[in-house]
Amino acid sequence: MKGKIFMFKKKLKVIIISIIAIIVVVFLAGGYTVYSKLSKIKTTKIELTDEEIGIQKQEEEEVKDKKDVTSILLLGLDREEHATDVNMILTLDNDNKEMRLLSILRDSYIYYGEGKTNKLNYAINYGGVTNSIKTVNENYGTEIRDYVLIDFDGVMNLVDAMGGVTVNLTSEEIPYISPNKNLKPGNNLLNGKQALSYSRIRRIGTDFQRTQRQRNVIDAMYSKVKSLSLGDMNKLLDVALNNVETSLSYGEILSMAQKIISYGGNEIKQGRVPVDGTWHDGDESIYYLMWDKEPNLRYVREFIYGE
Repeated sequence: MKGKIFMFKKKLKVIIISIIAIIVVVFLAGGYTVYSKLSKIKTTKIELTDEEIGIQKQEEEEVKDKKDVTSILLLGLDREEHATDVNMILTLDNDNKEMRLLSILRDSYIYYGEGKTNKLNYAINYGGVTNSIKTVNENYGTEIRDYVLIDFDGVMNLVDAMGGVTVNLTSEEIPYISPNKNLKPGNNLLNGKQALSYSRIRRIGTDFQRTQRQRNVIDAMYSKVKSLSLGDMNKLLDVALNNVETSLSYGEILSMAQKIISYGGNEIKQGRVPVDGTWHDGDESIYYLMWDKEPNLRYVREFIYGE
C-alpha cells in the first residue's frame, strides 16, 4: 500500500511539474487534484472561422494534417501602452515529443494603415487578442486559434511565488535592473521585479537580445519549478491561475498537460524571427524592423512542423 501511495505522489508531482511547465511557458495549469482550481482562469473562447482568424490554406495541407502539432500564441501585455511586449508561439509536437518556443520581435513591421503604429505589438491595440492572432496567422503563415495572455504584474507574481529565479547577468545589464544592489556579473537570484526589469532591457543590444532575455527568464522559471516541493508547486498554481487569460477550455488545458508529461522532460527548442540576414532597420522617425517575408515564413513553418 505504501508503495502505491509513493507512486501516486510521484506521478502527481510529475503531473504538476509538467503542468507548471505550461504555467512557465504558457502560464496555465491543470491536473488530477487541481481540476477545480481551473475555474479561476479567465477564459474567452474564440468562435471565428479560419478566414476570420487569418488562417490560410497551405499548399502542404496533406502533410500538415498528418502531423500531431498544436500551436498557441503567448502574449505578454504592457497595459500602460496596451501593446504586447512579448509575442511567442508555443508548439507542442506530439510526433517528436518536444516543445518549441518561437519569439517574434515586437517591432516587426506589420501594416495597419496610415497614421498608425505599424508594429506587431500594436495588433492588440487595434483589435484585441483576436487581432493579434489574426495578424500572426496572416503574416507568418501559421494556423493558431488559441492564446494565453499575462500582464507584467502576473510575471512578477509568478517569479516571486516560486522564490525567485537564477539568471546569468553581464556587467552591462546590471545597471538596468531594478533594484540592482548586490547584483554581480554571473548567476544571480532575481525577484519578480528584477526578472521583469531584466527581460525588458532596451538600452543595450538589440530586440534580438531582448527576446533572448525573455526566453532566459522562461528557462529559469522552468528549471526552478522542477525543484519545488509538491506543496510549493500547489501554491504557485494558485498564483498562476489568478494571473492569466486564455481561450483554452479546461479539457484542452488538461490535454496539453498530458502531452507534455509524455515528452519526458525534454528541453524546449527555441527560435526567433526574423532570422539573421533577412531584416533591416526602417528609415522612418518611428523605429520599425523591416523583414523579408519569404525566408521567414519558410523558417516559421519548418520550426513549427519540423519539416
